[in-house]
Amino acid sequence: MQPVPGFFFGFVLALAFGVAHHFSLTGILKVAPHDGRRGHSIAPLTFSALLVLHTAEIVLLAALNQWIAGGWSPDALAGPAPSFTDMLYLTAISFTTLGYTSLDAVEGFRLVLMFEALLGFMLLTWSATFLFSACQKSWQQE
Repeated sequence: MQPVPGFFFGFVLALAFGVAHHFSLTGILKVAPHDGRRGHSIAPLTFSALLVLHTAEIVLLAALNQWIAGGWSPDALAGPAPSFTDMLYLTAISFTTLGYTSLDAVEGFRLVLMFEALLGFMLLTWSATFLFSACQKSWQQE
């Protein structure tokens, strides 16, 4: 993958996941308990929903990365094609912005991973704010 297509692919990917994350948070708001009788369950339910959401986002990104490295752009990584477990690890490390892995991305795929790191940081901080808001609501009902 060349740098310019990698940059635009990563950018569009981040936009799409940002929009999907927004609608997912809206869905979580709709199913979260709002009455005072179930106030204690707001925070754990919200946390659980966010854990499922972020896990799904990472798995979906890993599948896209596997598709890029396995077929669309087989030169995306230095060395042999990684297993899905390796790609899942690479994606999770990028998403959580740790950035260290033994897999070496090259050319435009590095830019895709750069956007995945930015995306992960933005979604995780957005979700942390969302979770804090749910906790605050729960604490106010006590």
